[in-house]
Amino acid sequence: MPTKQAEDKCALPSCPCAVPAGQRYCSEECKRAHANPEEQSEQCPCEHAECSSAGPSGGVTV
Repeated sequence: MPTKQAEDKCALPSCPCAVPAGQRYCSEECKRAHANPEEQSEQCPCEHAECSSAGPSGGVTV
């Protein structure tokens, strides 16, 4: 199971941000509430400025 993977990238898979390992834009509180990586992707918004300013969907292009 890839448990470390979610820590090294933005919580949103389609978010264009490059997140350095160890730097988490998803809040720790949110990570604790949603331990499953799939849940994190859906429930934990990326807090990176480039993503949150990309639009109301938080950097997700549909």
